[in-house]
Amino acid sequence: ANTDFALPYNVSDPRDVAAANRSLAFAFSWFVDPIVFGKYPDEMIKRAGNRIPSFTPDEYAMVKGSYDYIGVNHYTTSYIKTVDIPATNWSSDMGAIKTNYNSEGKLIGPPAQSTWLNVYPEGARGVLNWIDQRYNHPLIYMFENGVSVPKENDIPIADAVHDTFRLNFYKDYISNVLKAITIDGVNL
Repeated sequence: ANTDFALPYNVSDPRDVAAANRSLAFAFSWFVDPIVFGKYPDEMIKRAGNRIPSFTPDEYAMVKGSYDYIGVNHYTTSYIKTVDIPATNWSSDMGAIKTNYNSEGKLIGPPAQSTWLNVYPEGARGVLNWIDQRYNHPLIYMFENGVSVPKENDIPIADAVHDTFRLNFYKDYISNVLKAITIDGVNL
C-alpha cells in the first residue's frame, strides 16, 4: 500500500497525535489489517461505524493470515492536524487534514516538483517502524520510492544530468531505511 508517514501537527496535542496514527490506519491499515487481523482497523470502525463492512466467520478464516510479507510504497511525510467534522463520507472519516507545516510554522521538508511530495527522509524509517510495531515484526518489502526534481522539465539536459537533488534524496532515504534495519531491527 502507498503510505505517507504522518507526524502530529502539534506534538503536545494528544488529538493531533491520535490523528497522525489514525491517518496511517486510514492509508495503510485499511488494506493490511484485514489480512493480518481479519478485520478493518479499529480507527476506521470507530469513525465510520456501520459503513465499514465486517467479515463473516468464513471470510475471517479465509482472509486472516493470508500474506507472506507486507509491501509498502513510501515517498513523503505530512503533518496531520485533527479537525472536528462529522464522519459522513470517505473525505471526512479520518477527522484530520494533511499539511506541510507544523504548529510552529516549520516546513516538513523541501518541496519536489510533484506538489504532493516534500522530502522528509526520516519518514521512511518512521513508516517502517510503524508497520513493524503494528504488525508484530513482519517481513516488509519496500517496493517504490522516488522524487521528482523541482523544475526538472525546465532544466537543460546538460544541467539536468547533474542531479544532486535526487542523489541526496536517495542517499538520505536509504540511510534512514538502513537505520530502520540495523538500529531498530525492522525485518526489511
